[in-house]
Amino acid sequence: MKLLKILQKTVAKIQDKNKSKLLKAFLVLALLLPILFSVFLSRNIEKKEQTRIEVEVNTRTYFDEKTFMKGVEYAKDQKSFSEKIFGGIIPHHQLPGFIIAQFYKGLKNQKPKTIILLGPNHYETGNFYALTSNNSWPTPYGYVIPNKEIINELTSYNFVQIDNNSVANDHSMGTSMPFIKYYLPDTQVVPIILSGKMTQKETENLALVLSTLDLPIIASVDFSHYLTSAEAQKKDSETLRILETFNIERLFSLNNDYLDSPPSIATLLYSIQKMGKTNFKILQNTNSGILTNDHTSPTTSYFSIIYY
Repeated sequence: MKLLKILQKTVAKIQDKNKSKLLKAFLVLALLLPILFSVFLSRNIEKKEQTRIEVEVNTRTYFDEKTFMKGVEYAKDQKSFSEKIFGGIIPHHQLPGFIIAQFYKGLKNQKPKTIILLGPNHYETGNFYALTSNNSWPTPYGYVIPNKEIINELTSYNFVQIDNNSVANDHSMGTSMPFIKYYLPDTQVVPIILSGKMTQKETENLALVLSTLDLPIIASVDFSHYLTSAEAQKKDSETLRILETFNIERLFSLNNDYLDSPPSIATLLYSIQKMGKTNFKILQNTNSGILTNDHTSPTTSYFSIIYY
């Protein structure tokens, strides 16, 4: 009402002075004011909605500055992949951060809209074999945003279920997030942790769906556990033959001496087979004994592989 009165008084003054041109301009402004106010209100609502979305974050952060920056320094000399990557294997221990950095640096030019990230449900929490999270992930470089559209689609057909706590508390997902945000700042994620109880058939069913999305599928998996460095290398050689031959049935017979998540690797292998992208390249294969120069203590081994 105050605005209307101001307009009326202004118009009266203009009429008194017979300034018709200015009057017309002011009348146009009066007509535009409601539109401008509507735009301003709409933008404020959008900002408030964005703030609300960003508040929905996982409470855990996985960032070790020393290993992260060492990885970033190593990756500076690494080139982006010339191939279009449809799948990959990386570690989730923080010690081999340079391997994780090399991988995500390699994807930088590809700029995937979304990454499907698979990994073990280390603590076997939750009430479903495949769990996901629709929360954002905090990192020192900003939030990694989940692709809620894909997540909602997967949950609607009961291929996965949302369990934000279980997923947030598992480093198989969290370790990758700072690297993803650093190298792929606009890339969204679909994080999925898989129970070790998942059957071969269940992994194939999940892969059937994931393979239709035409997105990179990354298995965040560590390999041989608790053996000496030499023993780990021997087990890795056996595991590599299984990966090369896509012997998924044999994969499901392996225990922690070989890897920590047969279901994650099986889902990846089934997916890239269905996509017909089975060319692969080994970027790294090492273990914690080699990296720390301790060849007698229990180790964990690591692979970095790309499928294209």
